[in-house]
Amino acid sequence: RSHIDAEKVRVIRNGIDLSTLTSSGRAEDQGSSVLQFGIGPHSLVCGTVARLHHQKGIRHLIDAFALLRADFPDLKLLVVGDGPERANLANQAAALGVSQNVIFAGQKNPPVHCLRLMNVFVLPSLYEGFPNALLEAMAALVPVVASDVGGVGELVRHEENGLLVPPGSPSRLADAIRSLLLN
Repeated sequence: RSHIDAEKVRVIRNGIDLSTLTSSGRAEDQGSSVLQFGIGPHSLVCGTVARLHHQKGIRHLIDAFALLRADFPDLKLLVVGDGPERANLANQAAALGVSQNVIFAGQKNPPVHCLRLMNVFVLPSLYEGFPNALLEAMAALVPVVASDVGGVGELVRHEENGLLVPPGSPSRLADAIRSLLLN
């Protein structure tokens, strides 16, 4: 049992700089991102912004993406970020036959121009604290699907302002992404 008076404890959550999400030049920046990534003006795009590390569960997102291809043959997966798992994830996409539609964009700061390309933002983490990437996606008004881990449930209320799925479940991720793409 703690000897700290609960009345004196305050939680200070992460914050984000909203000015990066409302910057001017939006159309030009989005247009250059479209050209850079080869995403057509009518393409459907799901994506994530994350450090490419085991914790982030990107391998489950790639598996989910492969499941979605039958329903959405032109769907793109935009992976923004870099890290030690990048080569493994690229190999996984190739093995699943989806590498032509998976875009590894690398690190982008701020990621707002990439977020604006997404129809659905996905946070497939296996464990998290209070993720800034999810805050940024929600502030950019991108519909979200996230693993129900750590502090994510404090941000996303299932079927109210996003969809929550169990961690490590590609089929549940695919179902949630499909639901948002069709809605």
